[in-house]
Amino acid sequence: MQTRRRDVASLVDENQRLRAQLKRCDMDRQQAERQVEELHQAETAVAQQLRQKEAEWMAEYDRSVQALLKIIKHQEDENEQLKTEVKRLRAAAAAAVVPPSITKMTRSTQTETPAPVKVAMRRNSKF
Repeated sequence: MQTRRRDVASLVDENQRLRAQLKRCDMDRQQAERQVEELHQAETAVAQQLRQKEAEWMAEYDRSVQALLKIIKHQEDENEQLKTEVKRLRAAAAAAVVPPSITKMTRSTQTETPAPVKVAMRRNSKF
């Protein structure tokens, strides 16, 4: 009978020890589940922030690309205007007629004027 009481007492102690261990494990499991839920919420928040930042970056990229396209378009328009102006000026220059007498007179004036001045300066420097 005493052996039986010792066996029952031993089993009751073992049962209490196992219940306490089970309770600690259950509390640890609940804490782990709370941590997993917190991590999941944090992950969701970070993912949302990342999507928002990506959207902002893409919008900024799009604005930059649009600005560059406008600059390129403006440069192309300027080039076309300059080409048109060059063609117009070339056509005007080709159509312009310079009288030959003015050209001859300009040439003769340019070649004949400096020579007498140099000669006159030499004569004056000898005296």
